[in-house]
Amino acid sequence: PWPGKLYPERIFCSGYGRDGGLSILSTPGSSSSSNFLAEIDVKDMDDVYCLPEAGAVVLAKRFGGAIFLKKEGEESLEEVEHDDVFAKKPAAPLSPSESHVLACLEAKLSAKKPFAFFVVSDGLSCHALAYSVSPKKLTLAGSVELPSGPRFVSLKGDEHNHAVGVACLSEEGEVVAYTARLTKTKVTFEETKA
Repeated sequence: PWPGKLYPERIFCSGYGRDGGLSILSTPGSSSSSNFLAEIDVKDMDDVYCLPEAGAVVLAKRFGGAIFLKKEGEESLEEVEHDDVFAKKPAAPLSPSESHVLACLEAKLSAKKPFAFFVVSDGLSCHALAYSVSPKKLTLAGSVELPSGPRFVSLKGDEHNHAVGVACLSEEGEVVAYTARLTKTKVTFEETKA
């Protein structure tokens, strides 16, 4: 329940045609104007991802980059800059704010610790990134390079086994798959046979 985590069930389509977008509600099912936390124009957006433990919504732009909305105060979401979302060190090979976000997922790799996973591409390279989630910032915990120019990417959480699967289909039709697991404080990506 709000205030608290930002669950996908709170994100709804709103408006019609050119005036369409997304609304994020404090109480699902209620259309009272006091229930709206944010209204977002989604023109030129590819996907919308929710990171409940991080209290953030990620809007992946069609032409690269992303907009991050973060819970500010008790009942509002505000657009925030990259430095307000991500810790500066360690630096990621590619920035989710500036690269094309192909997939995003939040999952627990231990009984208590959530991680945010991104698959991002800048056209020349592609990486899967794992970030440790804290109330203030996301901190890079691991990464792996994937084939560049993927045709299809998938992230799948397996919280029972405390793992996340990453699968990528390259332009040449090659399938590459990894399993991400927590090793002490770092996330390691182990290649699996697909």
